[in-house]
Amino acid sequence: MSVAAAEDRQGPGRGLPWKTGIRIATGIIFFCALALVLVLVFFVVQSRVTGGPPQVFGHQVYLVLSGSMTPAIPVGSAVAVKPVAPETVAAGDIITYRSSDGDSLVTHRAVGVNTEGGLSFTTKGDAN
Repeated sequence: MSVAAAEDRQGPGRGLPWKTGIRIATGIIFFCALALVLVLVFFVVQSRVTGGPPQVFGHQVYLVLSGSMTPAIPVGSAVAVKPVAPETVAAGDIITYRSSDGDSLVTHRAVGVNTEGGLSFTTKGDAN
């Protein structure tokens, strides 16, 4: 029996069933990646329309611009920030707060919680 006769008996595309599985897996991965891109585009457009930082499920997303928190948070990392009650912050927590000049946000580790004369925090970058 020739090779052509064997292929005719199996029918077209039936000789390699694993190719079908790879084709299905590739399609699933493609559509998942496409859905992720569309979700990210939605959040970026939403932030541009509202004028605020991008928000994903109640978390504001910021990019780290300095190396003060390396190695825990490298430069260029994205941090997701969710507002919490100040009373819940403990020493060792990483917090994002508005700097004393009010113009920028800072992400540092709280190394102390001061309750005398009101609630305040002592913070320090891990690299400092």
